[in-house]
Amino acid sequence: MQTRKHLMALGLVAALMLGACSAGTDDLATGATAAEPTSSGAIDVVEPEPTAAGQASTVEPDENAGADEPSEIAEDESPSGDGDMVSAAVTAADSLTGLLADDEVDTLSYDYGDPAITTSWSNLPACDSQGRAGIRHGDLSDEQISAVLAVVDAVLSDEGLANYTQIIAADEELGGGDGDVWDADCYYMAFFGTPSTTEPWALQFGGHHYARTVTFADGAATVTPAFTGVEPRSFMFEGETVAPLAAKSERVFAIFDTLDGEQLAAAELSSAQTEILLGPGSDSFPESEGLLLSETSEATQEAVLAAVSEWVEDFGADVAVSMMASFEADLASTNISWSTSTDIDTQDAYARIDGPGIWIEFINERGVGSGEIHQHSVFRDKSDDYGTAA
Repeated sequence: MQTRKHLMALGLVAALMLGACSAGTDDLATGATAAEPTSSGAIDVVEPEPTAAGQASTVEPDENAGADEPSEIAEDESPSGDGDMVSAAVTAADSLTGLLADDEVDTLSYDYGDPAITTSWSNLPACDSQGRAGIRHGDLSDEQISAVLAVVDAVLSDEGLANYTQIIAADEELGGGDGDVWDADCYYMAFFGTPSTTEPWALQFGGHHYARTVTFADGAATVTPAFTGVEPRSFMFEGETVAPLAAKSERVFAIFDTLDGEQLAAAELSSAQTEILLGPGSDSFPESEGLLLSETSEATQEAVLAAVSEWVEDFGADVAVSMMASFEADLASTNISWSTSTDIDTQDAYARIDGPGIWIEFINERGVGSGEIHQHSVFRDKSDDYGTAA
């Protein structure tokens, strides 16, 4: 199936084009803006005004900040608060199950707490050989697929939905639109527990290069672990350059441009990483390495906040604000590190943000289907992956 036809059947073209054309929106943490994609697919990021590289600075609380202070996160049409997200997700989930036969509901559903929630997600291709949980897009009707995507839309921001769409489109591009390895048919959704606004349950969705687990408990949502990847890094769709992870890549490697030589050496890991460390099946966080942000300049700290915002803004505004506030509180105790290279276009270039609660990895791995670099990233919460703190 051709890419456009497949994505139209999935109802994803509009969201994909939003992502391709939405550069220039406000950044949620720093006030920075992202410019239009370049011809290579990279995003030129307008960074905050830096201070001198290497100048030590600590993160001081803002005495004027308060609950009534307006959020810098741009509003969108997706649910913005945890409670709104839970209600929207339950409504969409109920609509989906209402369209499924009993055996399909059984395929979709698992017990809450089933260990499959930690073992069934994967970043590997191929439809039926990775043990993914739930129902497969390719086994559903167009109406059922629309209901699946309504569940996804309930938990993601407009930007997050566009990113999900772009990654699916990249798979279609890689597979030529008619394969059974890299294909939009090979995406799945599963429920762990019964969708409810009062009882805990979890949602898992994704496929090759995309995996998210969202856990709902006590009226709030936990949105990790979250894996994203892409190959090819950029491609043309409807005359626009689509580069799903360009902004994340630009922001995370830009951190190291703010360091002086001594700091850059301190941030280098003791051994090179050739793949994501905390991907599928890996849930034990290692001891922290690298350079503490308390020993860096304000410019470095702002660059880290800008990078983190690229991951958390995939969700609604209130969820993202809460996550950023928690991360900022721990900013001075957060480490940054790298291995092999900090060049955005170098194979095996690897970057990590490792705080008391947050874990982000990004790597340029060797391409599999295209022969070019392809990118992997993971976003995790040390204290609440899979809703374990609930």
